[in-house]
Amino acid sequence: MKKFISTLAVGLLLSATSWGEEAAVTSNIEAKVKAATVIDGKGGIYEWLAKGAVKGSSEWKSMGQVLMMPKTMFMVELNLIYSKDGGTPSAVLGPKLGSDLKFTEVEAGEGKTIQTFEVNENPAAVRVFDDNKYLYLTVTRIGKMEKDAARKELLAIIQAIDLERVK
Repeated sequence: MKKFISTLAVGLLLSATSWGEEAAVTSNIEAKVKAATVIDGKGGIYEWLAKGAVKGSSEWKSMGQVLMMPKTMFMVELNLIYSKDGGTPSAVLGPKLGSDLKFTEVEAGEGKTIQTFEVNENPAAVRVFDDNKYLYLTVTRIGKMEKDAARKELLAIIQAIDLERVK
């Protein structure tokens, strides 16, 4: 019996996850977003690919500009806004999403500007690329996800992805 208990204890210590914690699942996501942008002095509607390896509590599926976590029916929409003059996320997104938004800076490292906010009482996040492209994620369907967990998933996505011009 003593050997069984010690073997069980060692097995639990070597286990990748502990009780009460879910294992992180890595998903390679690709979402297409379009924005009216000026590139090399030429204005137009350009398509961008937001892609990266995202660690989440469950697997993500990419569907155009929407990401879905089928297990919880949690859906996130990606949008991109270009601002010729740059500025704070609240100054750029405020007129589009609502002037009463309260933005909170997130520690992101590597010179990344990431902030969280809420739209229609659902978590949202924004990341500034090149000081003039604002990629923001909004929850379109919260599903079985709690607000704090949803915010963590949004931050995992927005920190892991990069933008690449398609057209």
